[in-house]
Amino acid sequence: RYLKFVTAIRSVENIKQQLVYKKVESAMMDCRRSVLIIAVLFWTSTVMGQNFDLSTSIERGKSIYSNLCASCHMADGTGISGLYSPLVGVDSLMNDESRLVKSVLKGVKGPVEFNGIEYTEDMQSFNLSDREVADLLNYIRNSWGNEGEVILPKEIPTLLSEKSSDN
Repeated sequence: RYLKFVTAIRSVENIKQQLVYKKVESAMMDCRRSVLIIAVLFWTSTVMGQNFDLSTSIERGKSIYSNLCASCHMADGTGISGLYSPLVGVDSLMNDESRLVKSVLKGVKGPVEFNGIEYTEDMQSFNLSDREVADLLNYIRNSWGNEGEVILPKEIPTLLSEKSSDN
């Protein structure tokens, strides 16, 4: 009898251990599943640009503009008549994002005409990251009365390869 009793207790213990193991295993699977879901949501929101903060982009763009662009286009974006084009009230800034991206990354050979005025000076190209280009253009397109839609860093390669109004 004692042997049957011990065997029965061991059986009960084995069953309890199996149940505990299954509960732990199930909890671990739930945890892994939750971590995976969180990772996918984070990746999706980052890749899709849902975490993009326009005001932060504009602030970074302002710094880039001050360092690279203001000496020709002026701090207030008005340019120098006949030499360097203004960035205020120029329709192509709002309507041709591809042209803007190409202007920044490839430069511009003059003369060019904006709003009926010819500008003779060339614009040099700049070696900037996609984020820096997006930040710079978000600043320009949302300053001095300009109101442009957001340009995301992930859009820069596509915009660079698209046909624009000047090519």
